[in-house]
Amino acid sequence: MGRLTRKYLALVVALAGVPAVALPLAAQGTGTVRGRVLDAATRRPIPEAQVALVGGTRRVVTDAEGAYTLTGIPAGGASLQASKLGYAPATTRVSVAAGETATADLSLNASALALEELVVTATGETRRREIATSLEAIGGREIENAPVRNAQEIIAGRTAGVTVLGNSGQPGAGGTIRLRGNNSISQGNNPIIYVDGVRIFSGFTPTNQAGRQGALPFNDIKAEDIERVEIVKGAAATTLYGTEASGGVIQIFTKRGTSGRAQWTAEITGGVNQMGHVGPDEDPTGLFVNRCRGEGLVQYPDPARDEAVRFEDPTCPASGSWLRNGGVQQYTVSVRGGAEALRYFVSGNYSDQEGVIAPGGSRDGGFRGNFGFTPVRGLELSLNSSYQKRNTRWVPDGNNANGFMLNVTRGFNSNFKRPANYTGPDCSDPAITCIVNGDLLTTDNTTANDHFITGFTAAWVPNDRISNRLTVGYDYNSTLNESVNPFNFVRTPKGQILSTDNRRTFLSLDYAGSFRNNFTESLSSTFSWGGQMFDDRRRFFELEAFDFSGPGKPTVESAARRTV
Repeated sequence: MGRLTRKYLALVVALAGVPAVALPLAAQGTGTVRGRVLDAATRRPIPEAQVALVGGTRRVVTDAEGAYTLTGIPAGGASLQASKLGYAPATTRVSVAAGETATADLSLNASALALEELVVTATGETRRREIATSLEAIGGREIENAPVRNAQEIIAGRTAGVTVLGNSGQPGAGGTIRLRGNNSISQGNNPIIYVDGVRIFSGFTPTNQAGRQGALPFNDIKAEDIERVEIVKGAAATTLYGTEASGGVIQIFTKRGTSGRAQWTAEITGGVNQMGHVGPDEDPTGLFVNRCRGEGLVQYPDPARDEAVRFEDPTCPASGSWLRNGGVQQYTVSVRGGAEALRYFVSGNYSDQEGVIAPGGSRDGGFRGNFGFTPVRGLELSLNSSYQKRNTRWVPDGNNANGFMLNVTRGFNSNFKRPANYTGPDCSDPAITCIVNGDLLTTDNTTANDHFITGFTAAWVPNDRISNRLTVGYDYNSTLNESVNPFNFVRTPKGQILSTDNRRTFLSLDYAGSFRNNFTESLSSTFSWGGQMFDDRRRFFELEAFDFSGPGKPTVESAARRTV
């Protein structure tokens, strides 16, 4: 079965103000500014303070000695601003000569007031207090200190009104994200998601038939690569991003390169997935999940014979429990640095998670490359790309005849009772109800995901009054689901395969411009304009095959019956 859909959204104008004016780039040289950021009272260096060119796009972070180097500064007079949480911002004026290096130190005074944040909206970068919509930001330091494994855990419980529901405990399964609950009947309730200005698919991948779970592409953005997260909530978000934003907007900004020598970061994480007692404390078997083997495990009355009938599961693991401690390992490495005109951030990752029930688990790995280029004054070009591949093996779950919990927790009422030809141990006594739930785990239920995101952004800030930003992005999602019942399987003795291939592409074009007019030092106005265009396409193919010729690895070619 095939299906192809196309979707176009009309141009969305945020606020019509002053029309964009093409201003020629002046051929002007650039220089470098170096210095330190110090505590005004103690004269100690302040690490991780931000130093930015006022009215421009250039900014750097100080090192452990409070030192910074800001390159590509247009020749002439320039204003620099230093800021850090817990300090009042400070600004200084410096004279820069083409091809030379100027020195400027800045001193910050401790302040009990929170630092005024800069945020990025559909209309460009602005100060947070100037945004009329409800907006929350999660900074890089908060992300680094949080014990998170994926992107959905970053936003869970860290901002008001954000709910993340875990749909399953199986590795690889995605959660459901809601901003202020369900807000729309016609537009859907998933928030719109942007990654470095590129809109990505915000829903779930197709559900695996037996696993009853799907992945969340949002989680393919690795937590180690994220610089900050901005969340726009409330109905006013539709003013900035269109009617589809009724469920809110999540913006992810990944780490960028900085001028200076290469800085390497590596991280290794290990642990276990562990599940405690299942069901009521007074049940020692834990609904037959914690304990599934042992003499006299459980007895049930048999009305037909007026006596108790015992049941046994010879397919129970040798440990006597269906549960295990699933190993978790994760490896990440990244490097950032660059020269005056070219900056880079490159990272790679790999993780392997085992579920608490064998053979469930998920493996994924990928890379990211972010590159920034400043060819001339006021123009900054950036290319951000990432690729993530995930392979997940599911334990049959949910409300289906092969569901693991559905069968195991029902005891002798399981769908997987002894077949007529079963001659395994503990099944010879006709007074014993013989359960073979282990056959559930001989099925092969897998999902293979490929996710590629790339975006090109051109930001032109000819002066401190006019700014323009254009982003072209492409998001590609591929999901291959397979559920295989092998030959001699209890419920389908001749075997069965169900395979679905889903591919989704999202092409986006986003432009935002603004004009700022300062009437006085305390009075200013900003006019913003912009537009967005999207092309959303989906290709879906499904194949089902039955009745294989014999034992061995099932293939579609060996099936007697096939449907497409």
